[in-house]
Amino acid sequence: PSARVLRHDGEETVSAEQLVPGDIIVLHGNDAVPADARVIAADRLTVNEAMLTGESLPVVKAANVLAAAEAPLAERRNMLYRGSIVTGGSGRAVVVAIGDQTEIARVQALLSMASRPQTPLQAHLDLLGQRLVFSAIAASGLMFVIGLLRGHSWLLMLRSAVSLGVAAVPEGLPTMVTTALAMGVRRLRSHDLLVRRLEAIEGLGSVDLVCFDKTGTLTLNRMTVTRLRWNGHEARLSDEEYVGWDGAAVACGRDADLERLIQIGVLCNDAGPGGAGPAGLQGSPTEAALLELAGRLGAEAVALRDAHPRFSTIERASGRRYMATLHRTPRGDTLVAVKGDPMAVLALCGARGERGEAHELDAAARGAVEADNLAMAEAGLRVLGIAYRLIPADCEAEAPVSDLVWLGLVGMADPMRRGAAELVQKLRRAGIATAMLTGDQRATAIAIAAELGLSAEGDAEIVEGDQLETGAASARSHRIFARLTPTQKLQVIAELQRSGQRVAMIGDGVNDTPALRAADVGITLAASATDVARDVADIVLLGDDLSPLAFAFETGRSVRLNMRRAIRFLIATNLSETMLMLFAVATGLAKPLSPAQLLWINLLSDVLPAMGLAMTPADPQLMEGALPASELSVLSNTDLPLLIRDGSIIAGTAVAAEASAAVFRGPAATGAIGFTTLVSGQLLYALACAPRTGHASGNLIATLAASFGAQAAALWVPGLRRLVGHRLGAGGLAVSAAAGFLPLLLVSALDGTRSVGNRLQSQASAPSASKA
Repeated sequence: PSARVLRHDGEETVSAEQLVPGDIIVLHGNDAVPADARVIAADRLTVNEAMLTGESLPVVKAANVLAAAEAPLAERRNMLYRGSIVTGGSGRAVVVAIGDQTEIARVQALLSMASRPQTPLQAHLDLLGQRLVFSAIAASGLMFVIGLLRGHSWLLMLRSAVSLGVAAVPEGLPTMVTTALAMGVRRLRSHDLLVRRLEAIEGLGSVDLVCFDKTGTLTLNRMTVTRLRWNGHEARLSDEEYVGWDGAAVACGRDADLERLIQIGVLCNDAGPGGAGPAGLQGSPTEAALLELAGRLGAEAVALRDAHPRFSTIERASGRRYMATLHRTPRGDTLVAVKGDPMAVLALCGARGERGEAHELDAAARGAVEADNLAMAEAGLRVLGIAYRLIPADCEAEAPVSDLVWLGLVGMADPMRRGAAELVQKLRRAGIATAMLTGDQRATAIAIAAELGLSAEGDAEIVEGDQLETGAASARSHRIFARLTPTQKLQVIAELQRSGQRVAMIGDGVNDTPALRAADVGITLAASATDVARDVADIVLLGDDLSPLAFAFETGRSVRLNMRRAIRFLIATNLSETMLMLFAVATGLAKPLSPAQLLWINLLSDVLPAMGLAMTPADPQLMEGALPASELSVLSNTDLPLLIRDGSIIAGTAVAAEASAAVFRGPAATGAIGFTTLVSGQLLYALACAPRTGHASGNLIATLAASFGAQAAALWVPGLRRLVGHRLGAGGLAVSAAAGFLPLLLVSALDGTRSVGNRLQSQASAPSASKA
């Protein structure tokens, strides 16, 4: 970037990197401020500081204002900050900070203070891994000792103990986790969501609070006319067009008064084409919004200006809350176009426009205008009054800006981003709380919160940044925050996390980056995000519509539940192998599994079904209510008895099948039947771990079919048959198949009974809770 600087008795253009404190820089419209600087001269200078402060409207800068040293950035009217954009006017300023001493660099330095918290998955898997390793060592050692006590060869026991130690740790766990997360990435990409950190997908599933930035995130950070009031009529912006009370579209050619109002808005206006924004306009956001309004209603701004050349301008100034421009009409008359503060403009009016003619502006009409202005202002709109005067060519007016004809009111706002309200409602239905963290003003925050319904009760208390600084308010008990600095946003996120909540942050500006980094999941929008926000965020929304983010949270929940199901399967099946081996060595009533058989089971019975469970499609009802506390953990302490139960059932059926084979078919077939029964029971147990939706997913069925096919090959292919040790006939297969179904039937029945019991218990506790 370059900068215009006064050096050597003239103005030079230099690289921004060559600036030093004390340089005087010259700024004009659309310039990027190259360094932090103090204003020494300003001519209608306005600056957009949204990316640094979050304030949606341009800030008027002045040289004759001295802000207190402790004043927030948004209130320092005599200061300019690197990275902000000049939206109007011109000025000069003396450089006071460059490089890493600028305010934007200080915000970026906060990133080093904001550390990414460990995801629940990482924490749970670390703990699970420690427990599994300890359990594997303990089981191997126990089997080795028992085998020696029973007189087995120490070499055989050592080989078996090592094999059991390997088998006790689910080798399919890393594959399953990677598969589940990769499926999540694929699903999100199909909804224009780019995942930059794989673990963030699982983090989405545990989020219970979503914090939104306002400017550029919930809103478009672009002023737009959203409401018009003229001569008893009203039009509102709806789906890119303006409609009246009757729902019909309005246009200039259908209403003479509206056409005149639009004409004045175009003429009393310094904005023009050439900007980089969506509308292709440059100038102040307010004036650009008026030109955009004219275009939507069918007016030709260039043609209007060509037909009414401007010859004089009366600028808005201190004590003058309006702007007026004088134009020559095609007939030679003078047209005075005025816009500004509604009450200031109304005070200059002596008539009102009605059907293209001037009529008396009586007290009742003035009262109606005042009421309309108040209602629009309370709705959070920035309101302008529009008026005009037509002075005949043969007349001279000493005070042209007087005896005006009132035309109407124009209300502007930073419009809500598409899908914002829908997203908030979906999150609420899913039991996920929402909060707004903005650097904008209190009144704007109130209006946005009301429009989005951020408060379920319809009335929310707003907390400002200085209240957090003084300790007058706590982040834990509030949901709407205004006038926050980047440091305060980071403070809010940290305090919410200390209260035990899992927090997602959605923002796009430089001032949001520390909070994006500190949150459990950071999300930004490609359309409006700064480069540093994209670098910090875990997930980037590629489109302009916020509604796909609901799918992101749904996918996170689905991935989390799928991993929970797969981990249940892996732990229970590995327990069954361990129990069978310990039982066989301790009692001699069953044949221990060989190292080759253990390896086969781990590669076949564990990995493929676990991957099938990890790829289960999301339940359509997943976002209807909060997740039960029991499902927030990948594996909780209350799950351990159930896993031991399931592992015992699988191992028990294999032992029972071996016992029946020893009685009816002879000892030669016992090992083959026990091994095949164990594999069959483990594979079918995957169906008990699947969601109770009435049918298993296609992915799970496919992996089970592949696993059963591989097991059939082990039974019949000569090279693989050595794993089984004995070829099974029809009778042996029938015994193994029947016994293999028992774990599925028993576990499903026990889970069903437990589910009914939990529902009855919750129903019984509900009345007592309501009485309390």
